[in-house]
Amino acid sequence: MIAIVVLAFSGIALTVVSEGGILNPPHIPLTDLQENINLGDDTIQIFHIGGEAIDLSAINIILSANGKRTEFNSSEFKVKNLDGSNSTDDVLMIGDCIVINTTGKEVNLMGGDAIDMFIVHTPSEQVIQKTVLQTDSEELPEWITPYPYGSVYSNSTNGGWQNMELVGAADDGLFTNIQVPKKAWVYEEYEFGVKAYRMDTSNPLKLVQLKIIYGLHDDNSKIQTLSIYNGSAWTQLTPVPECHDFDECNNNTLFDITPYVKTTDELEKLQVMFSVKGNSNNEKKYLNVDFIGIHVES
Repeated sequence: MIAIVVLAFSGIALTVVSEGGILNPPHIPLTDLQENINLGDDTIQIFHIGGEAIDLSAINIILSANGKRTEFNSSEFKVKNLDGSNSTDDVLMIGDCIVINTTGKEVNLMGGDAIDMFIVHTPSEQVIQKTVLQTDSEELPEWITPYPYGSVYSNSTNGGWQNMELVGAADDGLFTNIQVPKKAWVYEEYEFGVKAYRMDTSNPLKLVQLKIIYGLHDDNSKIQTLSIYNGSAWTQLTPVPECHDFDECNNNTLFDITPYVKTTDELEKLQVMFSVKGNSNNEKKYLNVDFIGIHVES
């Protein structure tokens, strides 16, 4: 009798475990997402830049600010394909973008409050990603970097969207590592996501400086250009010194870009492109960028 009872309980336990118990928990997708705020139309974009696909019916997106909370499910946001067309399936894949319109919602992007965003996997009730979309109104930092509100992109074969923290600080052991193919131009493009209305700035800007710390593999990758875009025109900065390591570059790559970025509007639209051409037949050449930042005085 004792043996029968033990076997019966074992069977029950096996049934519970095999039907969604501890041995088979809901799978949480491992995904790299990048967020951006567009104040022009009160939208938030969430880009899928790597990792597994996400079942959109299995996530909720929560915005939280100043004690207020707004929640969005898949019926309350749009999804764009890489080519900008509307997605017709219920899956977020690499290159897709979620677009959330916050007009009329409790959380106001223009309210000046710190906003936290949570992407929640509903079957497991776990947070896939937590992001600080914006902080409280603040003074100008010494250096404005792409992290955490901008973006870093490379056209290299091992490039694509890069982790913004790689270029967010000097001498932190983090840097981009982009392959430079033979006889080809490779670039990294940076956006800073400046929200001038949140910072202590006024027009005209007194001083705007650009600093970049980088290292090239060797002399065979020595042709490089540095260009900036202020919302109306691209301007190439010259000369750009050759740096083969970060220490060599540290004190030689500070550029005064005030003549091209005179207003807060131009500052908000600022983009920087750093490009290198490989001259060697050896394809194993690399571009490493340790830091890029903007210093502003107004």
